[in-house]
Amino acid sequence: MKTFGRSGRLSAIAIATMLGSSVLLDWTMAGPSFAAARKYYLTKATFAGDAAATACDPGYHMASRWEVVETTALQYDTRRGITAADSGSGPPTEEFGWIRTGYRPILTGGPGVSNCLAWSSGDPGVDGTYAGIGGGWGVDTAPFVNRWAMEEGSCGTPHHVWCVRD
Repeated sequence: MKTFGRSGRLSAIAIATMLGSSVLLDWTMAGPSFAAARKYYLTKATFAGDAAATACDPGYHMASRWEVVETTALQYDTRRGITAADSGSGPPTEEFGWIRTGYRPILTGGPGVSNCLAWSSGDPGVDGTYAGIGGGWGVDTAPFVNRWAMEEGSCGTPHHVWCVRD
């Protein structure tokens, strides 16, 4: 068995300490950061379907439902978006806004499909999809997809708009 002298032991301790610090630093930097989470919000103003695609502040765009479906990975921008008395730092519940569906331009097709002809129409006879985060926590979750309620309505009726950071 080989033994190290005093200087060898100190070098080994120094190297181990540096490696340990490096691993700790890497671990803390690699973990998710709430401050770095992508931001989203629901506009304070309402817009007809043909104005929804341009309703978001600079640096944000109209959100696709797939960009905001998992809200735990996002940070709600309470400065830009509407809030409720009990929403804290999160989005309000039971507030609805236009949301992109990812579908081809269509007149009507049901919630999650209709999109005001790809957000180019404010015609009352054309439908779009608007969505909101459901407020109930009960067992009856039939109208909800991941706690999101989706509705279809006239593109001529103004709604808030879901926006997400570019």
